[in-house]
Amino acid sequence: RRVCSGDVGPGQQAARRWDLPPLTNSFCYKNLHGSFMGKDMPQGERNWCWAGIKRLGCHARLGFRYSWQELNTMAVQAGAPLPPGTFYPMLNAQVCDTRDAGASKAWTAAELAIAEEWFEKNVNVYVLNLPMNKERWVFMDARLKELHIRAVRVEGVDMRMPAALREAKREGLIPADFNLSRAKADAWKVGLSGILGRVGCASAHFRGQRRAVQDKKPLAVIFEDDVWPEKDFVPRLWQLVENELPCDWEVVSLSSKCPFGMCVSPQLSRVQPDANEPESSCHGGVNYGFQGVLYRTAKLDALQREWQRVVFDEGRPQCLDVDVALASISDRVAYYAVPFVQSPGFLSEIHMQSSRETVDSDGSAGFPAAACAAHGGCQGLGLIGDCCPTAAGVQLGCCSAERAACGGIESGVDFVVDGAWSTTVNNIAGPDRCCELCQKEPQCSAWTWVKDSGLGGLFPGQCWLKGGRVVRRPRKDGVVSGLARSAADEAGAGAGADSAKDEKAVLREVL
Repeated sequence: RRVCSGDVGPGQQAARRWDLPPLTNSFCYKNLHGSFMGKDMPQGERNWCWAGIKRLGCHARLGFRYSWQELNTMAVQAGAPLPPGTFYPMLNAQVCDTRDAGASKAWTAAELAIAEEWFEKNVNVYVLNLPMNKERWVFMDARLKELHIRAVRVEGVDMRMPAALREAKREGLIPADFNLSRAKADAWKVGLSGILGRVGCASAHFRGQRRAVQDKKPLAVIFEDDVWPEKDFVPRLWQLVENELPCDWEVVSLSSKCPFGMCVSPQLSRVQPDANEPESSCHGGVNYGFQGVLYRTAKLDALQREWQRVVFDEGRPQCLDVDVALASISDRVAYYAVPFVQSPGFLSEIHMQSSRETVDSDGSAGFPAAACAAHGGCQGLGLIGDCCPTAAGVQLGCCSAERAACGGIESGVDFVVDGAWSTTVNNIAGPDRCCELCQKEPQCSAWTWVKDSGLGGLFPGQCWLKGGRVVRRPRKDGVVSGLARSAADEAGAGAGADSAKDEKAVLREVL
């Protein structure tokens, strides 16, 4: 019972497909083709009805904790064709694809003591961290120490460095015959403008796995450096392993977005390959999320060998995303996942600039202070860097002109709306991130960022997203509110220089 619940598990999982009549798929293709799907993709290569539900449902709301039932409804409201008959991306969804499945519980002192002893004996923890982002390691280490978790920093792999590819191959993180030039060319053909971040991210995960095997504890948790483990992470993990995790398991994603598979217990799904998408694209589009992963170290050597062959297949650049690649072979690997909808679940993602995307774009390796100082919106804030990270590593983004996209911003004011829709996102570093989330959610017309919502730690901020027309603006200390750009335009919010200056002044005041 140190490493599993005693249950044997559901057994090998076959890839699953939503079979549609050709005329039905053709109808969805004609409605969606060329709008947000590739214009050069032939109709027969994918299930277009399912592609529309994913794109207009889950992919449009990756930061939000919605069940598939809710996402299907939202997709149809956004224009996705839904043919007769029902497709269930998560089988037995009522068991684990719910917010309540991730609710916190009142742990007894005895349970906490047992959990901490179990964790210390059985689990090693690692944090992947690039040299350019060491401040993120500082805040991750501080958070984990709050939870009485000792962690090891694993150096990330920055593929922009001249010798990075050679060293990664020498270390065995990348196969010796991997052709990066061919992979780049093939990636360009499918619309991926950069892959260096993906290659580096995969290499870092494989490095962390190798370290876990060397350190010889039966279990290992590998975090990326932009997550916030919940305060009861240790007892949650103990309970998951001893009460729910089947004994055939090899790997568990502790937070999986757009999950595809079958619920097997209140917190766990068994991942399945999505045969609705072609093998050439790595069956991609589901089971996103590798911010926190639990491994069974005795299985890791064999798992990594099979996994690497898929990740570093130059002809399938979508497989460079390690989460996508692993899901594509979940018919051969005992892969489980905690659906992201569960709240608060095991962890939250901190809304920082993605290290992988930064490297993919071949941007600068650092954040020169001079670039930030040149922007009036950042002067006097005591911030550093091109994207204005604070000393704690919080990416505020206030220097980027393209981020100044929301209007009607008011400090010390809450926006009350007349609509019924609303949702809350925790651990939001600043109002600019709240603005971004509102713009990504089609139902959001207004937002309120709470500077300190009582969550504790380095990131106590909370974002309230709201749908409807603003009907009242009561005063409220410690908040910033604004409108989505479309709503701001409808309200006649000024978009000129004076308006931009006012919005920067609001950010300066609250921060």
